[in-house]
Amino acid sequence: MLEQKAREAVSKFVFFEPVKGEGTHAGLIDSVMVLRVDAFCEDICAGVDAWVSHINSADEGAAARASTLMQVRRYPVTINGVYIGG
Repeated sequence: MLEQKAREAVSKFVFFEPVKGEGTHAGLIDSVMVLRVDAFCEDICAGVDAWVSHINSADEGAAARASTLMQVRRYPVTINGVYIGG
């Protein structure tokens, strides 16, 4: 039932690139959800971080498996001695 209501409320998703990190994110125009792709990706990463934190505190086996997930690092970062600035 909840999924059906969500589909009625949002008929389409539109992703757009940011201009200098600005612009509407997660705005609803009629039944179209407007998403800024950079902010959307940050939201997904934050959700994964929260999930991993929850798993780490709840289940040792799941925590071990979660530790093998891909990691997204924030700038600046050093990889094998190479500095990558942002």
